[in-house]
Formats: sequence, structure tokens, C-alpha cells
Amino acid sequence: MMEHCVGWGKVVAKVDLASCTDKTWHLTNTNKRKGSEACRVRGIYCCTDISDLCNKSDLMSIESCTSQWNKSPASNSCELSGGETYTSGSTSPTPVTWSDENCNFWAKCQYVKPDWTLGEKQASIKDVHWPEADEVYNCNGVLKEGGSSC
Repeated sequence: MMEHCVGWGKVVAKVDLASCTDKTWHLTNTNKRKGSEACRVRGIYCCTDISDLCNKSDLMSIESCTSQWNKSPASNSCELSGGETYTSGSTSPTPVTWSDENCNFWAKCQYVKPDWTLGEKQASIKDVHWPEADEVYNCNGVLKEGGSSC
């Protein structure tokens, strides 16, 4: 489990100050922000239009996981595929599901045979933590995460 919000992406926060110029902070690391203004803080707001994360629970949805999939290298050589039984005996009625902080992808991925011809697409399942879901790739017919080498 991620300990810091930075692991989920950039947060852009607007600090609303009474009788002073507001501040906009781009939070991309775990450093604390300090400031000294002679004004009262009225509120701190997350800029949802330019932040990756404002409320983690808003990220966990089929739509959000699908968006992550569409950014991933796997989307070029795999197709999401639900309603089938996989070799593990598992089935999913939809190609993308989510649980806790993970996106679950059910896909058929292209692979290359030893003679360098294309084989039938094979079924692959991958559960991956949401922030890394846009990095899933096809490793010769098997969904992998965390790198690009098989």
C-alpha cells in the first residue's frame, strides 16, 4: 500500500487566503510546504481539472481503470475481453474490474511463436495497483507490470 499521496500522482492545491494573494501549489513529492502570510487561510481546494489525485476514492472505478489501461503499452497488442473462462478457471463478466486499490484487467494478448509467426491471442489476467496500471505491458501474450523486459 502506498504511504504518500505522491505515489498516486500530482496534486494541485489552491490555498484561498483572506485579504492576500491566493497560492497555487503543485505537490509532486513528499516535501512539506510552508509559508508565512499575515492572512487567514479560508480554505484549501484540490484542482480536479489539473490534478491526478484529489480524492483517492474517486479514482477507483471501472472508467478510471479503463483510462489507465488505454495509456498503457499493453493496449497496443492486447484487447480487453470479459465473459470468458481463463486457464486459471476464473471468469469475469466485464474486461475491467477493480478492488481495493487495484485495477483488474482481463485481456487477450498477442504472442509470437518460436518460429516468429503470430500465434492466437491468449487470455491473460492482471491485478495491478492503480498508479502502475498505465504501465502494464504485453510480455509475449502475458500481462506484466513494472518494466518492459520479459
